[in-house]
Amino acid sequence: MDVCGRELLKISALFVIGGLFAGSSTYSQSVLTREARSTQAQKTWRDLQFPVNIQLGGDLAQRIMLTERRLKSHPYDLDFIVQDVARIKGNLRRFEEYEGDVSGRLLGAWSYISLLTGKRPAKLDSIAARVLQHQSPEGWFGIDQRGDNFDMWGRQNFGNGRLLVGLVKYYNLSGDQAARAAAEKLGDYFVATIPRWTTEYEEHPWKKTGKVNWASNTSNRLHFIKTHQTSVLEGLMMLYAISPKPVYLDIGRQIVELFPAFGQFHSHSYLHTLVGIAMLYQHTGESQYLELLLRDYWQEIARRGVPVDGGICEWFPSDNRTEGCSVTDWLRLNFKMWEITRQAIYIEQIERTWLNGLNFHQTSNGAFGHANLTPEGYTADYSEAWWCCLMHGLFAYAEVVEHAVAAQDDNVWFNLYAPMSFELQGRNVRVETSYPAVGKITVEPGATGSVSIHLRIPEWVERFEVRINDEVAAGEMHNGYFVMSRVWQPEEKITLRFPVGLRIEDLRGNSLLDMREPGDYLHPAYLFHGPLILGIDTHYNREFPESLMFTADGDYTLPFVPGPFATEGAHYRLPAQFNERSGTAILVPLSEQTGYSIWTDNLQNFRRNGEKPIQRVAVQTRHQIRIVRE
Repeated sequence: MDVCGRELLKISALFVIGGLFAGSSTYSQSVLTREARSTQAQKTWRDLQFPVNIQLGGDLAQRIMLTERRLKSHPYDLDFIVQDVARIKGNLRRFEEYEGDVSGRLLGAWSYISLLTGKRPAKLDSIAARVLQHQSPEGWFGIDQRGDNFDMWGRQNFGNGRLLVGLVKYYNLSGDQAARAAAEKLGDYFVATIPRWTTEYEEHPWKKTGKVNWASNTSNRLHFIKTHQTSVLEGLMMLYAISPKPVYLDIGRQIVELFPAFGQFHSHSYLHTLVGIAMLYQHTGESQYLELLLRDYWQEIARRGVPVDGGICEWFPSDNRTEGCSVTDWLRLNFKMWEITRQAIYIEQIERTWLNGLNFHQTSNGAFGHANLTPEGYTADYSEAWWCCLMHGLFAYAEVVEHAVAAQDDNVWFNLYAPMSFELQGRNVRVETSYPAVGKITVEPGATGSVSIHLRIPEWVERFEVRINDEVAAGEMHNGYFVMSRVWQPEEKITLRFPVGLRIEDLRGNSLLDMREPGDYLHPAYLFHGPLILGIDTHYNREFPESLMFTADGDYTLPFVPGPFATEGAHYRLPAQFNERSGTAILVPLSEQTGYSIWTDNLQNFRRNGEKPIQRVAVQTRHQIRIVRE
């Protein structure tokens, strides 16, 4: 079966969203001119304000620090980082033909998180300066690989596309005009060469359609390169934001024409391009791009390509190995969709992927990489991808931090809950919480005057209470948020409370405990503590059970034993059956695997070529469970 395929509950809601945008006069091409559509789309996101001067706490702060520590450690010295543009002979590094990939990702991720927190690594400027030394007069970085074959040119373009993102993010942080000029020069190179993608080489991939022929390396590479090439769209759209040349939009439209329908493709580069299409819509307001995302891409991926924990497979729609970078890209695409629509359904996807898929993929030394999937969970084999997933994981955390709260005019959205304090619209805001361990979030909004505050209520929450100081708050539910529109007084506090405990979902996301007649038979199911997916792993269990048993009045919570990245109150022991032998099984959050070892250089691959697996522990996340009613 497809280990990365899962039907998602409430997917039909997105058809409603699609109909709303495709049919409304606001976004209809038959009503508005291109200029008016562009203005309308920009209003939906350009006026958004995000937190600055952020101080983080809790699990999120610890995970960011762990990944930053990894980037400051061996083998990430300056020569190693810039080898993908320097291409010094005899100094080989794996995947250096993806020129600008490592250096660009590192520039981008570190610049992004630094812009939010104000903590700028000392060597970031040195990396940027060294990278800029290796730009050709034509605009590309590295060595010109066009003369080799289309595959090698595609690898160069993919890496240069990551570097374009890095240069723009570094410019956003530093204001360095040399970085901006280099980004424009690279963008202009793409503009000049993209029209030749389908004409310059006989073996160009747009002649080939259909599924991947796994027995043919040529078939695999053509599918890779098709989306490798189109993934440069994301960098071009970022470039347009700081250098609004219409030609970048024109060439972006040409890239979309080449982008394939959902099928067997490399998920990382495929999702990169989708993020670029979302940005193209934001810049232009041309509704066909939003319709494409809603009708042809987002829904297909959500329906067929996203497992329950958000651990995206390396190849769509299914594969036996995950791709840490694609986990980040799925988060990023959903953040873009939220910016466009303000629909909480996208934040629901983000929260589940962030707290489960992303956090699980972070290893004890701060790295990210590839896990091996089974229909029941994950094996113990894990490979650190120091060339891509490590930096991209940091980029994901930056996206979470930036989008946790957002404001526009007199509206403030609280999307994701983590302990933090920051400035937003000139106000000092503070969020205190131990979520997802418990369902209590206290917000000091710093608001004065008339402001509408939107608190996201997770879709699995059945009842909740909101108080302002000691009074029950008046408000209404809208698009997944509890909205309070009122005149705020200084020093008022908002407290959101809801129960967090053991939940059981079937394979379609329905609550098994809400079934009228569950019957005396086994249900394939997933167990959760709030939003956290629980697993039976070999760190706490000697073997995997055949089935679990749950009774409604049972108390299965275990006493909490503190540990790195452990979640208080989220450990459970359930009755279990092992080969006709009765026993118990311990379930803990999937994300806790990050803390099972201490940080050590021995856990990762220092070799400049090759891939050395990291041994983690196997975990079962899909269970057979019998619901017993008494």
